[in-house]
Amino acid sequence: SSVICMNRGALDGAGIMAYNHQNMPAGFLVSNCTIYGNTALSIGGGAAITSIGDPNPFAGAIRACNVYGNWARNSAGGVALYDVGFADQCAISNNYCAGSGAGLMMVFYANKSFARNSLIVNNVASNYGGGIALYNGTLNTYVENCTVADNTALLGGGGVYFSNGGAVSNSIVYYNTPDNWAFSNTNYRIRYTCTIPRPSGAVQGNITNAPQFAGRAGGNYRLAHTSPCINAGYTLPWMPASSDFFGQPRVRYGAVDMGCHEVQDFAALWCAFSASPTNVLIDEPVVFSAATDGTSSLAQLVYAWDFNALGTPDVALLAAPVVTHAYTLAGLYSVALAVSNTHGDSAAHVQSNYISVLPESCSVFPLLAWCTAVRWRAHR
Repeated sequence: SSVICMNRGALDGAGIMAYNHQNMPAGFLVSNCTIYGNTALSIGGGAAITSIGDPNPFAGAIRACNVYGNWARNSAGGVALYDVGFADQCAISNNYCAGSGAGLMMVFYANKSFARNSLIVNNVASNYGGGIALYNGTLNTYVENCTVADNTALLGGGGVYFSNGGAVSNSIVYYNTPDNWAFSNTNYRIRYTCTIPRPSGAVQGNITNAPQFAGRAGGNYRLAHTSPCINAGYTLPWMPASSDFFGQPRVRYGAVDMGCHEVQDFAALWCAFSASPTNVLIDEPVVFSAATDGTSSLAQLVYAWDFNALGTPDVALLAAPVVTHAYTLAGLYSVALAVSNTHGDSAAHVQSNYISVLPESCSVFPLLAWCTAVRWRAHR
C-alpha cells in the first residue's frame, strides 16, 4: 500500500512500470495503492502493467488501486495493460491523454489480458476510447463486470473503443460522450452488457435500459435496488470465489449483476394484496392484485393464492400478481397469499373476512313484485 504521485518524464508507466520480463512464476502484484498526478511522455500516465510471454494471464496484476488525475502524451492516461496484464477492483477516474484510452488501454500481443470488477469513470481522451481502448485484441482482451460511465473521447468510443477486436461482458457502458462504444472493424464482442445502442450480431443478454445508479450525480455508481442490471449477467466460473469492486461476494442472489457492483443488502421479501370489488354476488368475478418488494429476484416469483384461506392454494403460478376468482357459495371469506422465489425467499399475507359474497340477485324479484302489487291496490 503506497501513494505514488507527481512523477514526470518517464516514457511509459510514469507512476509505476511493472514488467515481469524474466517470466517469474510468481509474477508481481501492485495492490491497494493510490496513484495520481503522474505524467508519461508516451503511454501509461498512472501505471503500465505487463508480463509479456508468460502464459499465466494473472502473473502481472494491479488490484484495488485508486488511479486518478494522471496524464499521458500518447495513450493510457490511467493504466496500460500490455500482454498478460490483469486489473481487478480498481477505480480509474479523471485521467487524460492526448491519444486513446484515457482511463484504460489494453494491448494484445500473444496472450490474454483481463480487466474485472473495476470502476472506470470521468476520463477524457483527445482521440478514441475515453474509458477503455482495446488494441489488437481479436477476442483476447477481456473486460468483465466493469462499470464504464461518464467518459469522453473527442473522436468516438466515449466508453469503449474496439481497435481490431476485444470482448466486453457483464458490464455497464452508459452515459459516455459522444457515444458509449465504437469500433474500427467488426471483430469485437459485447455480451450481457447494459449499453445503448444495442450491439448488432451476437447480442446475447444485452440490455439498453438505463442502469439506475444509486447516486450518479454525486459519484455513487452503486446499483439502485430497482436496477435492471441486477441478476442480469452471465455467471462465469471465476465469479463465485471472487469479489466485486467493494470487496463483497461477486454473486449474491443466484446470478451475477452487470457492472462492478454486486447488490448485497436487499430487505426480506414482502407481499400484500388488494381486491376489487370486496362485496359481490355469487359467480361475480373478483380481481386480486398483489404487491411485492424487498428482493433482487422479483421477476422469479411464484404466487400461491388461497381464496378461502384454508391452507391449500387455489392458484400457484409463476408471475401471477393479478388473478381473477368467482365464488360459488354465499358467505364471508378470508384470503391468503404466499409468495416465494427460486432462491428460497418467501413471504405471506392474510386478510380475514375480506370478501363478502351475497346470494343471487334473482332471489329479490318476488319481493319487488309483491311491493308493486300492494302500491297498485292502494291507489285504486
